[in-house]
Amino acid sequence: MKKIYIFSSLIVAVIISAVILMSKLPSLEVARFVSPAKDLPKFQLQQNDKPFNNQSLKNKWSIMFFGYARCPDVCPTELMFLNNISENIKIKMPDVYFVSVDASRDTPDMLNKFTAYFNKNFIGIGGKQTESDKLSSFMNVIYERVYHKDGKQVIIKKNATVPDELKDSYLINHSADIYLINPEGKLHAVFPLPHKLDSFISDITRVVNNYK
Repeated sequence: MKKIYIFSSLIVAVIISAVILMSKLPSLEVARFVSPAKDLPKFQLQQNDKPFNNQSLKNKWSIMFFGYARCPDVCPTELMFLNNISENIKIKMPDVYFVSVDASRDTPDMLNKFTAYFNKNFIGIGGKQTESDKLSSFMNVIYERVYHKDGKQVIIKKNATVPDELKDSYLINHSADIYLINPEGKLHAVFPLPHKLDSFISDITRVVNNYK
């Protein structure tokens, strides 16, 4: 009976702690808090010719978006949206990192040109597919490579080798959530679709201003 009492007391204590923690968080319009904030998995990617890893995200706020440089619609729309955020937000704009999910085709030069088209301060991140997959899987990013044959969409399995004749023609269907990383390098909040300028600015401002 004593063990049951102690166990029940621990559960109550955990619940109370969680309630107190949640009560300290500001209310948000569209974003979802990750509470408590989560450590990212260890990863090694590339920013131009420099390493980009967990340490690269420390001591500043960062925004991450996952996509690919040949994206015809979702990525241009979201990067234009983030540029609009940077032009209208009143606090310091977090660093924006565009993380490629298309390692076999996205060269550093392509990523630099693609991100700079929308904002010269946006940063393209490439590297090995296995390393970007560590991050994308952790963030619950969904993506699949597809091509069309005989009027049908064919999905290329995630770890399958892409046939040579398709290497320049496949597209990637992918999710479009935006991720906010805090100065400890932890996932702090997620901004799901739809993304609206005023709501996004309001939420990110509240998050940053209420950070410990």
